[in-house]
Amino acid sequence: MDLNNDIEIHTEVSEKSNKCDAYNRSFIQLSNLKLNRMRKAYKKPYKCDVCGKYFRRPSDVDTHMRLHTGEKPYQCDVCDTYFSHQQSLQNHQCDVCDMTFKESSSLKRHFKVHTGEKPHRCALCGKCFPQRSSLQMHMRIHTGEKPCKCDVCGMCFTNPDTLKCHSRIHSGEKPYKCDVCEKSFSQQDALKRHSRIHTGEKPYICDVCGNRFNQGSMLNGHKEIHHKS
Repeated sequence: MDLNNDIEIHTEVSEKSNKCDAYNRSFIQLSNLKLNRMRKAYKKPYKCDVCGKYFRRPSDVDTHMRLHTGEKPYQCDVCDTYFSHQQSLQNHQCDVCDMTFKESSSLKRHFKVHTGEKPHRCALCGKCFPQRSSLQMHMRIHTGEKPCKCDVCGMCFTNPDTLKCHSRIHSGEKPYKCDVCEKSFSQQDALKRHSRIHTGEKPYICDVCGNRFNQGSMLNGHKEIHHKS
């Protein structure tokens, strides 16, 4: 018996067997792939003619097509921004106060203002805030950090809003106007205090004699009378 010939026969059979196994595996994989595609096509029979993506309902295809056409039929009645999906419009606007946001995550954070939820707590004083950014701004009170600097006089402030209000001293801007007498103010708090002249509201009460005042400064001045007597 020729040993070399016997080895060649076994080698040839082994190679054929390996090729056959590889072919079978490839065939099975290809069959499974086709089967998966058929299942997907059955579950999502509606196909986009542009990109080939499949959908369950014809309406889903119509909505998807707006990505290709650029159509935006949903308009915000507050800021006139257009959206391709109704859900995007709903995620853009607060149902309570009608404030608008570019991202749904921003709207979600804002909504805590209405729910009263304040999950972010200051580790130093225990005060709680609805947003992490508000807590970070608050922490500057403890650290003394004042990164917002006035370009005119060099005064520094803890947050941009305070700097903005301060800047009106230099610009003379008075955006807050009284609806009754049309007097204008640089700050909203100043308008609020002024409005009490017209409404007659006097929220500040003297704990000694019970007299009421429309401004805290007037109450403090009044208390000096009791201290002197």
